[in-house]
Amino acid sequence: MMLVGNGNLIGIGIAALGGAAVGIDRQRAYRENEAGAIGGIRTFTILGTVAGVCGFLIANALLFPAVILLTGLTMLVLVVRLAAGPVSRDGTTEVAAMAVLASGVVAGLGHLGISSALFAWTVLLLIEKSSLHTIVSRIGVVEMEAAAQFAAMALIVFPILPSNNFGPNGILNLRSIWVLVLIFSALSFAGYLARKALGNRSGWVLTGLIGGLISSTQVTFAFSQESRRYPQSFLPLFGGVMAATSVSMLRVCVLCTFLRPSLAAATMAAVAPAVVIGAIASLYSLRRSSSELGVFEEKSPLRVLTALYLTLIFIASQCLITFARTWFGTAGIFGSAGLLGSIDIDALVASLVPMAHQGLQTRQLAQILLLGIASNTVVKLVIALLWGQSGFRKYVLAGFVTILAALLGGFALIRQ
Repeated sequence: MMLVGNGNLIGIGIAALGGAAVGIDRQRAYRENEAGAIGGIRTFTILGTVAGVCGFLIANALLFPAVILLTGLTMLVLVVRLAAGPVSRDGTTEVAAMAVLASGVVAGLGHLGISSALFAWTVLLLIEKSSLHTIVSRIGVVEMEAAAQFAAMALIVFPILPSNNFGPNGILNLRSIWVLVLIFSALSFAGYLARKALGNRSGWVLTGLIGGLISSTQVTFAFSQESRRYPQSFLPLFGGVMAATSVSMLRVCVLCTFLRPSLAAATMAAVAPAVVIGAIASLYSLRRSSSELGVFEEKSPLRVLTALYLTLIFIASQCLITFARTWFGTAGIFGSAGLLGSIDIDALVASLVPMAHQGLQTRQLAQILLLGIASNTVVKLVIALLWGQSGFRKYVLAGFVTILAALLGGFALIRQ
């Protein structure tokens, strides 16, 4: 009976190649006189090959010889290490050997994608030693405490909160409220880390860029507050808001791809000028020199109280818009799109699903979507004008007015 097939050979081959990749790094470590080098490319290639064979044996119900081989290899690694000289506190090579054995067994079992990812991850950790040590050296007590606090907020507090709706028309939900707190705290923490690693200008823009994947409105809310806290950094904060706005429009186009590809193309054509304007404004904020604050140490990078404050304001604005829609109604689909877009662009995209199924034309759907984006931009402009610092307000006003003009041009283009 033939036990070996092409799939088995590929698994053993991946195990051997993964071991060789780890062995190259370990041989380099030996050449550079790093502690703990017990073998190079040949040793680790053999370890990977035998581990792949063990996985193959286990897959074919030959468990006993596979266990004997794996146990022997593990003991051999330890014996060779102890015989190599004084034991170093660095156990990287031994752990790397164990990783090769485990990943090789996974490959032999036929899980090729998982084993390849494990080998790639192991090699990445080995070759990025200097970069990882540099990152760790920059992590202080403040960062560790903030990370632990955020983990507690997300993994302990969030699961125990009730998920029932309450309040007028059931529009409030404790879990949803806490999600907003987590988002605002995460934005604050991410901004703190980015500023510390990259400097004030690049850090703010990078934070806005990432935050735009979640909510450009919340980024605008948070950065408006930050402009008062760091008044000399209004320009990079403005760049972060513009970056978040551009990313949010691109995110909408990606979501539309799942709804109707032609809608994504039409929307992209309409918002492209606005996206370019946001990108240019972000680059301008990076290149323009300004007197910036040089000290960014904070006792609480999460700034939970500020996050709670922003959350309450954000919820209050949502409630007002919801009540206005209930009390005064809307002027048809477009009026509804404007109100819904001012609250949540993603919700507006979701609301287009039944309209698309009802046969609404792509051009009409794109118009509805563009109106919602414009409405959301107006809301962000109002937020910046109400809570931002004077210099921040001036630049955001110019940026958003230009984006709104571009969106108006895109709307006119779609109507033709």
